[in-house]
Amino acid sequence: MKQYSLKKSKKVLIHLYRSFFKKKSATEDQKQTFFSLLETLQNSIVKNSSQEASRLAKKAQEFYSTLPQKSSTKKLFGFLLGLSLALLAAVIIRQTWFELYEIPTGSMRPTFKEQDRVLVSKSSFGINIPLLTKHFYFERDLCKRGSTVVFTSQNLDTPDKDIRYFYLFPGKKQFVKRIIGKPGDTLYFYGGKIYGVDEHGNDISYLLQDIKNLGDLEHIPFIRFEGSMSGKKNTIKQMGQEIIRFERYLGFSSAPGKILDTPITHNLTPRRDYYDLWGFKNYSMARLVYPNQLDITEKKQLGDLSNSPFFLELHHSPSVTHSRGLNKSVSYIPLNENHLKLMFENLYTSRFIVKNESVYRYGDPKDQSNVSLKNIPDGTYEFYHGVAYQIFPTGISKALPNSHPLYTFSYEALYLLFNIGIEWNSFYLPKTKEDPYLPARYAYFRDGNLHLLGKPILSPNDLELINFLNLERKKEELVPFYKAFIDHGPPKGKDFILSFGLKIPPNHYLMLGDNHAMSGDSREFGFVPEENIKGRPVLIFYPFGGRWGALLQPITPWSSLSNLLVWTLGLLSLLIGSYFSNRKHKFPINF
Repeated sequence: MKQYSLKKSKKVLIHLYRSFFKKKSATEDQKQTFFSLLETLQNSIVKNSSQEASRLAKKAQEFYSTLPQKSSTKKLFGFLLGLSLALLAAVIIRQTWFELYEIPTGSMRPTFKEQDRVLVSKSSFGINIPLLTKHFYFERDLCKRGSTVVFTSQNLDTPDKDIRYFYLFPGKKQFVKRIIGKPGDTLYFYGGKIYGVDEHGNDISYLLQDIKNLGDLEHIPFIRFEGSMSGKKNTIKQMGQEIIRFERYLGFSSAPGKILDTPITHNLTPRRDYYDLWGFKNYSMARLVYPNQLDITEKKQLGDLSNSPFFLELHHSPSVTHSRGLNKSVSYIPLNENHLKLMFENLYTSRFIVKNESVYRYGDPKDQSNVSLKNIPDGTYEFYHGVAYQIFPTGISKALPNSHPLYTFSYEALYLLFNIGIEWNSFYLPKTKEDPYLPARYAYFRDGNLHLLGKPILSPNDLELINFLNLERKKEELVPFYKAFIDHGPPKGKDFILSFGLKIPPNHYLMLGDNHAMSGDSREFGFVPEENIKGRPVLIFYPFGGRWGALLQPITPWSSLSNLLVWTLGLLSLLIGSYFSNRKHKFPINF
């Protein structure tokens, strides 16, 4: 039989000594014999006599096995009790102290990417009640605009939100987003930026536009003009609330829609149209179309510019008060080759997987792929601001060399990557202007420039943009109810923001993802109740690289009352546990 090491013999000694006290049925003679044997074993260990210690340890184990054993019921009860206490401790730690969290989607790029591992502090804003969407204590002032937060989906209109902690305890799916609006704020969207007034009437635009390390982020006030799913075919929901109602089903209604008087629309005075809400008129949904997809009227209006390689089709200015159902104005801008190359140089996509030239979005089922990319090697990829990356199974990304075929510019490649590079579904390839599937690509004006992909693609001096703006103004004059897509400029003072902005309800927050094109956030499920907020990510601990370490975000003082209480209790528990563990494993044993 194999000889025990001194370390193994020592473990046997301590285990048998601790276990013997549970033998209530042992006689006095058995106790004296057993303790005498253990004391001899301990002396051998102290003298470093490994051979003798091994012999005595095995002899002690044999003697212990002859003693009356616990029943199976008692063993099972002891195991379940220990497991329950361990699970309880784990749940309390994860719910009130800290949690290790894996990022599942790209909704928070570039701050977080898929498969990032982050440390989440659960005591940054208050003290959570474990397994409940409530707080023992909460400090609202610590929730600063620009902070990343973790919150539960309890009472939010999101699918598949039920989960179980450790497969036992019921819970709700958690989200990681960024605080943009606090209770009482009124916000207005223009030029990819947000302007705001707080509940006390102070201009907070500089706070919303000066979030550290977020200069390239752009904010869009909607995901789609049609809003989120409401379950009612005659309503439109934005920010999780019904804001437009038609008398009959949209597809057959001949009556105009009505803007409902809700907490988030009542400040729209006098009552205007749908495009007046929160800056909707400053944004359009965009896609690329070929010249042969334009109708005769559009080609005639564009004249000599109708021979451009591509046109940017813009869907904008959604209206419900003068139209049948939801009506969107549609415009076209011709793009020359310089514009197209500039778009390619700033391209971003969702993460996608190539397998035998078939492409599907990361996280989607493989059998739903209906897109192909020719001559691209198998792998997982993404574009971000014109740089293509390969993603390895560990989540680590590596910029591809310029020689990689993904960098090969062609009209066909740009047409595909721009139009379906977010959804990776051929449904989003344009067929007609009535085609309802519009990709999550947005265009907006800022300082006279037309922005796409977060960058100024057309400047005020471009002939194509000058001609487009002239045509838009003429069309607005000649076509009834048509609304031109032009640069309306930033909001004109606080009164304008208060009249047309988005009002955040009491005890609620506007949470947006950094990656607007791939983020299900408050634009879809509405404002987040204060009690849903559970903590905030504080650092990325994997993968290693340039993003590893503490996050750049508004500072929350570590010395807050909630932090001090939770950390004090946590460290005190660790010290007490360490004390009893040391006592349990104390050596040498005083017999």
